[in-house]
Amino acid sequence: MLAGPGLAAWLPRGQAMRERMATEARLAEAAAEEARRAVTQARTNERVVELAREAREAEEEKRLGRKTQAALDEMASRKKDKPQ
Repeated sequence: MLAGPGLAAWLPRGQAMRERMATEARLAEAAAEEARRAVTQARTNERVVELAREAREAEEEKRLGRKTQAALDEMASRKKDKPQ
């Protein structure tokens, strides 16, 4: 076995390195989780904007359809009122 003064001298340093690496790993995992949350929030925000745009486009199509129908109704009314 390698027990001796050399091991005793390196043991505290090795333990400190292990603890530091474990802390760094926990911090990296926390940062990765925060990044995942940020990406999820960004995607959610992007989808909200897309849905709002789609709703505006659909409303504009309806408005244009009503306007076109009103114009056609007006033309039909004029044609009906016009003597032949």
